[in-house]
Amino acid sequence: MSKVFVVFCEGQHDISFISRVLKAHGFSGYDRKIREFLKPLNKQFSSILESRKISDYKLGFNSEYKIPSVALNKGGDLVLFHNMGGDSKYGNIIELIKMYSLLKGDDDFTRGIGIDFRFIFTFDADELGIGGRVAEVNGNLNYDNPILHGSVIDSNGYELACYIFHNDENGGDLEDIIIGLVTETEGGILNSSRDFIDNNKLDLDRTKEFVCTDIERRHKAATKFKYKKSQISIAGQLQFSGMNNSVFISNTDFITYEQLTTNPHCVCIKSLFDYQ
Repeated sequence: MSKVFVVFCEGQHDISFISRVLKAHGFSGYDRKIREFLKPLNKQFSSILESRKISDYKLGFNSEYKIPSVALNKGGDLVLFHNMGGDSKYGNIIELIKMYSLLKGDDDFTRGIGIDFRFIFTFDADELGIGGRVAEVNGNLNYDNPILHGSVIDSNGYELACYIFHNDENGGDLEDIIIGLVTETEGGILNSSRDFIDNNKLDLDRTKEFVCTDIERRHKAATKFKYKKSQISIAGQLQFSGMNNSVFISNTDFITYEQLTTNPHCVCIKSLFDYQ
């Protein structure tokens, strides 16, 4: 019997960090072509891709959220990461859970499929705090057994788990965890990153997208500046010039093996991928 862990993430940074934790515990990249994936996932994903009408998309369209953006494996188990593109895509999450659940049913075709599913939800606590975010998840997904932060529960023939990235119980996000880890190893660099930001702050309008055409020149939409993301990014440029924070999180030696195997956040995340 294979265990398939389906992980719903807000974005690529979350995927990079959880992957980093799992790789420190024996997981490795599952780099097969889709047609070579574990059955019946190979046929499911191939069907989705074949049904896409590329001509209906605009240039620069996002990848299909129904197809995992990253996959890892360990032994006969598989981890599939879905980039949901934000914290409000509960309808899409419900759709994906149904898609996977239908692969294991009671009819003659699906009854014998040797796969158990565990669905893992990851979100930032943000200003809601851990309790508030968990309450939001439960309110939107509406399972009989409430989902708990850092725990695995049984529900309707499969398992559910949840991890809320946080600084403390009152709030925080993944960046707080990254900054905490890097502070232990390269605190001076992070302090210098913070000083650079503090000494070069821009007016709020200049942190928005700038429209520059023959018709108009103006700043538009909401600010794109995130202090903690910028602090991490500046430090990351010392190692990976021109790369984004996902590359830094995945590859930096500012985060050590010892941290990935002993830090309380990492230990709790890893526990969600253990057999119960």
